[in-house]
Amino acid sequence: MAYDFETLTPALDADSPMRRSLTERGFSKNVIDYGVAEMKFPWLPELEEAIVKLAGTNVMGYSGADDEFYAALKKWMKTRHNFDIETEYVNQTFGVVMSIGISIRALTEVGDNVLIMAPVYNPFAQQIRLNKRNVVESELIFKDGKYEIDFEDFEKKIKDAKLFILCSPHNPVGRVWKKWELEKISRICLENGVTVVSDEIHHDIVFDGQHIVYGNISTEAYDNCVICTAPSKTFNIPGLIVSNTIIKNPEIRKKWEAERDLIFGHYTNPTGCAACTAVYTYGEAWTDEMCQYIKENFLTLKKLLAEKVPQAYMADMEGTYLAWVNLDFLGLDDDGLKEFMEKADIPVNIGSVYGAGGSGFIRVNIGCPRIYVEKFVDMLAEAVKNR
Repeated sequence: MAYDFETLTPALDADSPMRRSLTERGFSKNVIDYGVAEMKFPWLPELEEAIVKLAGTNVMGYSGADDEFYAALKKWMKTRHNFDIETEYVNQTFGVVMSIGISIRALTEVGDNVLIMAPVYNPFAQQIRLNKRNVVESELIFKDGKYEIDFEDFEKKIKDAKLFILCSPHNPVGRVWKKWELEKISRICLENGVTVVSDEIHHDIVFDGQHIVYGNISTEAYDNCVICTAPSKTFNIPGLIVSNTIIKNPEIRKKWEAERDLIFGHYTNPTGCAACTAVYTYGEAWTDEMCQYIKENFLTLKKLLAEKVPQAYMADMEGTYLAWVNLDFLGLDDDGLKEFMEKADIPVNIGSVYGAGGSGFIRVNIGCPRIYVEKFVDMLAEAVKNR
């Protein structure tokens, strides 16, 4: 490979927020965080160069995205996803979760129901509850190593909802939704007058199948959605808090922008914009190699679990760098599983935080040098042996 995916970043002895957090939580200094969704690879070189160049200007004032930014974003979405956008469709926020919160407030009222497909990224439910709306879960079905949508349940529950939040690709179960699945979601939502918020933050990290932007399903779907994207997962820059929210429908966009303006107006993060411009201009080859490396990490994890912890099983990954591993064989409740993993000195996210269907699972970040995927399995096997 032309790029380095074997150097742990940050290093184990680095003075970084990630390392300090592990120490504060009682984990040893020789483990990595398999829980938080931050990759542990060196940056794309042009990304570092762009940030150093910006810092050298001594200018970090109020700013907005410029023409170069929008050109890079449009080219990236067209080249990698065959998706066309216009500048007027795009708004920046300080992260996708902020955009989801804005969408909830703009498109629903207090007390409304918001549907999600669980188990799913836990800030969905948090944002719904914090904004005094009701969480409605349609539980995914685990079948033959993959998750499927329970469309009978989905269609039943959508009738009482005002908004549906889609995770595409789906965190934490690793699905990359097929076109027919998205088309069916769109048809059901349109028939029931439900707007879709599509969180596509992992849209570039796909290695089995092809990610389909929700707005590419049909003209009607594009007019009935808010699409949340960001370079943060692909290029490991969540701390730069830049995301791009794409809304074609002018009525939805007007409501969304009015709610945004109540929070922070339209200023953006100059460092995040510079970073986004750089990665979307120079990052295609890096992204291709990263996806291939993650796929090989997944295959390594699956093989080693079968060899060393055969009682465990995992969902097949089609995208993201977050493996979904079942440890039901331990016979532990959620608190017991958390305690077991902490005692084993393995920082992971416990599946129950992701809602219905999550108990018994752990989410494991494999966006790291392969030696640490191997180390994870060895540590888990040792803990199972010694329990």
